[in-house]
Amino acid sequence: MELAEVAPLKQHGGNFAKAPRSISTKQKAEAVVELVAKKSMRQGDVDRFLVLYATEQGFKVDVLTVERLRRHFEKTPPKFERVFFAGIHADLTTSFVSELFPGTPHHWFAGMTDEQLDGKSAAIHPLDMQVFFGDITAPLRVFYDGLPVEAQMTMSASAGLDLIHKLQSQPEGAPEAQSPS
Repeated sequence: MELAEVAPLKQHGGNFAKAPRSISTKQKAEAVVELVAKKSMRQGDVDRFLVLYATEQGFKVDVLTVERLRRHFEKTPPKFERVFFAGIHADLTTSFVSELFPGTPHHWFAGMTDEQLDGKSAAIHPLDMQVFFGDITAPLRVFYDGLPVEAQMTMSASAGLDLIHKLQSQPEGAPEAQSPS
């Protein structure tokens, strides 16, 4: 197993402090392709796999980027047997792993071109989210075994993210934000 961090800092000021909160799907895909090519040349082999990760939220590989990368590596395979992206969600309670190579087409995006994928963004930085208090319930249609199933989705907002946002956006010297009661 080989590890590599997705952190295209040269293009973004050279350090994490200057890193953007998000970059486009195209920029992320290009950075990952470059990183995987470098790792392939040095450590790539048919009996090795590569695990990519990002510590900066703006560089995390979202589902649209996964699909774009899967397509690229299908045409131009890396020297690894498999390539994965492993990430931790912003709340630090859940993690995810996406297979970039060989991978399977994403059923939602299979009919979209790369240019259409580039025009979308699935990665919103937690500090850029507007937070409210309470629950939202909405109908949801999911597909199970190819058949549509009606379901209900409920989302709850927590005060924790709102408090972090207030602290991050607070000017220097201002009094500390009060925790919601």
